[in-house]
Amino acid sequence: MIHFPKLWLRRWPAAGLSLIFVAIGAHAKPACPDWVVTPAGSAFNVAALISDNGSPGAALEKARNALARVNNGGGCESIYDPAACEETIALAKKAIAALEECGTPNAPTKPVPKTRLPVETENGSSS
Repeated sequence: MIHFPKLWLRRWPAAGLSLIFVAIGAHAKPACPDWVVTPAGSAFNVAALISDNGSPGAALEKARNALARVNNGGGCESIYDPAACEETIALAKKAIAALEECGTPNAPTKPVPKTRLPVETENGSSS
């Protein structure tokens, strides 16, 4: 019969738990950054966006929808200061990329298009 020292038997549970924590940590998503910064020095508070929306997934959806509205409205050509607009767009894209890395894996890649309800006329029919 093999006799193991009692100290050796006591270390097995600790070693097992350590391996579990390492394995879980290896598969965990990275934490979301607090801020993203463009090469020009503009910064955006990603942590506040997540806090305001309740989750990284909800923040990602809101950022994607906001960027889609700007793009659908003609982009930066119709803006008074197109350089500032382009910098803001670059910052939004960087924030979206950061949220995609740390957010939910099932987040939709494109925002859901908004549909308008039909306008009702005075006689009750819709057009």
